[in-house]
Amino acid sequence: PGLAAYVLWHVAGGLLLPGASLLLRPDFLFSAFLLGLACALMRYRTGSLWPPVVFHALVVWAWQAFLGGIAPADLL
Repeated sequence: PGLAAYVLWHVAGGLLLPGASLLLRPDFLFSAFLLGLACALMRYRTGSLWPPVVFHALVVWAWQAFLGGIAPADLL
């Protein structure tokens, strides 16, 4: 249930935020699923929320900085 909610949260962002249609693409949603799965497994293995939070932040930063991801300013 948590992983499905994580992916659906990105769908909601794609529907509600102007300029965020990228969030509705199947390849993006599959990537979000994989990142969510990795974070869930990290949470399970470490017992802490902080490693997956840091991992998620680093992945999003790398995506935005080097891979053409959506910058927060582009969502306004």
